[in-house]
Amino acid sequence: MSGVYVTKTPVYGKAFMDTVLGAMKTLPGAALIVGAKVRLSKDPGFSPSPQSTIAALAASECDFTGYPAGGDAVAVGTLHNLSPNSDGFIQDALFSGSGGPPFTGGSAYGYWIDDGTNVIMGEAFGSAGPINITVAGDYIELDLRLPLRFEQPVM
Repeated sequence: MSGVYVTKTPVYGKAFMDTVLGAMKTLPGAALIVGAKVRLSKDPGFSPSPQSTIAALAASECDFTGYPAGGDAVAVGTLHNLSPNSDGFIQDALFSGSGGPPFTGGSAYGYWIDDGTNVIMGEAFGSAGPINITVAGDYIELDLRLPLRFEQPVM
């Protein structure tokens, strides 16, 4: 079974938000997001928060056949107008079940993006999930939208 999920209510990591807000006080000399990877969680209770750490999230990272260990590289590109209230970045990520035999399937309950040091953002699929990879050829396509309005959902 395949599925497409579009970002709805991401939660930003506190360390990343502190970096962004700190950079707003000075002229940044380099990109704020370097070496970012998007990863999928197989934890049915996946619920990222601003205090989430890479180590805690990685303990339940997906591992279906064809999943790239350590996630998939994601580049932060050109700013886009996402709505009347925010600009942001848009990036696609594609995960597909491939390889085998034997083929090991899995389910994804959400995703997170990190830069190897800090969690940048994450989101549970909620009622849109889980998205299941049952056979080779099944896929998960993420339409990631990283809005820069910085309004956190109420926890």
